[in-house]
Amino acid sequence: VIPVSWGGTHEFIEVSAKQGTGLENLLDTILPRVDILALNTREMALLSGQPAEARTPGVLAELRPEAIVLVRDGEHGTLLVRPGQSLVRVPAPLVADVVDTTGAGDAHTGAFLAELARGADPQEATRVANVAAALSIRTMVSAGGPTRAELDAALADAAPTPARS
Repeated sequence: VIPVSWGGTHEFIEVSAKQGTGLENLLDTILPRVDILALNTREMALLSGQPAEARTPGVLAELRPEAIVLVRDGEHGTLLVRPGQSLVRVPAPLVADVVDTTGAGDAHTGAFLAELARGADPQEATRVANVAAALSIRTMVSAGGPTRAELDAALADAAPTPARS
């Protein structure tokens, strides 16, 4: 759990789990305290036994009333769910030259939180995070992501892509 401050202090959890690790029991304790839950589709399936799009709204109900859920889905973008709003898929940029996906989730999370801290709304923060993750898979890096300058250049080249419900 990472305390994050944007408009007050919020609790953020980045899930990383393997089958049989007791994730379900841990999350039963943690979920009611979390404002943002970020995980990938495999982790969502481990958590719920269901595909991400089917389970994400249910997980949201287990969080705080103002909480959001991010489910990273690789080249398919990120599912974003906020209270009182329909599930939105924020598209990922096309990457033709994938070298190594190691650390893409970390790059996504870091960029997402940085954008929130800069004042972006969650959907824009997700769009920027998708670009950061796309940049991170173009090189061989054990963990990390693009610099702010690299991210800003990529964002300037990419037209904002509309989210899909």
